[in-house]
Amino acid sequence: MYLSRIKINTDKSLALKAIANPEITHGIIENSFSGERRRNLWRIDDLQGSKYLLLMSEVKPNLEFIVEKIGFQEEAVSKDYGLALQNIVAGSHFYFKIIGNPVKRGRDTHRIIPLIKRNEKNIDDESEETWLERKAGLNGFSLRYSKVTARDTIKFSKNQQTKITIHRVTYEGILEVTEIKSFINALMNGIGREKAYGCGMLTIMTIEENTCQNQSAE
Repeated sequence: MYLSRIKINTDKSLALKAIANPEITHGIIENSFSGERRRNLWRIDDLQGSKYLLLMSEVKPNLEFIVEKIGFQEEAVSKDYGLALQNIVAGSHFYFKIIGNPVKRGRDTHRIIPLIKRNEKNIDDESEETWLERKAGLNGFSLRYSKVTARDTIKFSKNQQTKITIHRVTYEGILEVTEIKSFINALMNGIGREKAYGCGMLTIMTIEENTCQNQSAE
């Protein structure tokens, strides 16, 4: 597995379009790999005033292709993620971040319903928070602390025809690994729906690394 990070060059017109339309970003990522199509995880993060594309993939992407389209050559890197995965043990605590697409199925229609907290008086039987708690239990970790740091709704067109609306919720906090195999599977394959469009990628960082990063950003 490879974890890649590319700083997005917002002076490029295609980069601005890719930020607004995940279908474009998805296409750029898919075209950065040769051979058979594979499911890749990705998201766009804000860090110290700049935007970065994070990409988790089974094979190393063609970073030059991505940079040509939307990035900076000097800030594009891929790292082998395999060793980091091998060092994870049960009971470990990590800082985490995930942009999720919290949804549920309707009881009668089985229609997919977004779990959006519109105000404090309108909390569903399953909420944004309980969605993450449930997913944690299914994916080999427990939440020691978590909070919602952002919410948004993105609307775009697929193939210039199909209209798509995705409700996104950004979660951050501290987790504890409870079952290694399921947890590593979550890191490699993501959590929840809409993975092709920038949701579901779970990233972790040691508490010490996160503390140092926060201090350097202040």
